[in-house]
Amino acid sequence: MGQDIQFVRVTAAELERAEQDPEWADELVVERGEEGEEDDDLVGFLGRDWAGLQFLFDAAEVPVMILDGGSTIDEQGLYTGWDVESVGHVAGELRRTAWEDLAGHYDPDQMLEEDIYPGHGYWDRDGNGLGYLEGAFVTLRHFFTTAAAAGSAAIREFNF
Repeated sequence: MGQDIQFVRVTAAELERAEQDPEWADELVVERGEEGEEDDDLVGFLGRDWAGLQFLFDAAEVPVMILDGGSTIDEQGLYTGWDVESVGHVAGELRRTAWEDLAGHYDPDQMLEEDIYPGHGYWDRDGNGLGYLEGAFVTLRHFFTTAAAAGSAAIREFNF
């Protein structure tokens, strides 16, 4: 099993309830994930590409924090909440960021040296790793811009 991240769209009221009741947050995320199988606007699944994408954001000085952003919902740190304003802010940053600018910072040797998850063999020189990251970027941008346009909040789920 790997370390996966996904974002799910929620209303501001659902986020508030989730912050007060982490067990309910877990139920909501599972339910929304199932709904997301039918409607990809509800879920932004990054899988294990999140750390590589964060590497590119950091290198390009894009102020988006995938793992450390949001407010903690549960004691284990599996769930964090992103309020409506935060979703709008991230959407704006992602709209202003061109994939080509991020891709220019792809450095598999540096990623290996820094032990960027998932590690050895994933970030390669032949471009497969870069292709995975482009897909993750497109997914993240689509999720946040769609959520922001709908006035939604979000919950980030970290599975390990």
